[in-house]
Amino acid sequence: MSTVQPSLTYNALIGQIIQRRRKQFSLDQSALANGLGISQPAYSRLESGNNVISLIQLRKIASILKTHSFEILHEAEKLEYELQKQGVSIIVERDAGISPALQ
Repeated sequence: MSTVQPSLTYNALIGQIIQRRRKQFSLDQSALANGLGISQPAYSRLESGNNVISLIQLRKIASILKTHSFEILHEAEKLEYELQKQGVSIIVERDAGISPALQ
């Protein structure tokens, strides 16, 4: 009997970091959605990892959360390492819009 290894997408991992930081400021999703100029459901999809966050969106979110995008990414790298030690596989999706030469 084989066991299924738990997995998480890298987008969802970034979303977890953002969600954690957002809650530290007692902000709801609407506050960040407004800051990005998108709807709350669209923001929710970013935070859940269902949509890919752009670098511009990451920079805006970081600014709203009074941090820097590199700090969010660094925290995500640390969390990825910890999760992998626990046996969680981190899935890095390839964007269908990226040229094969760039992949």
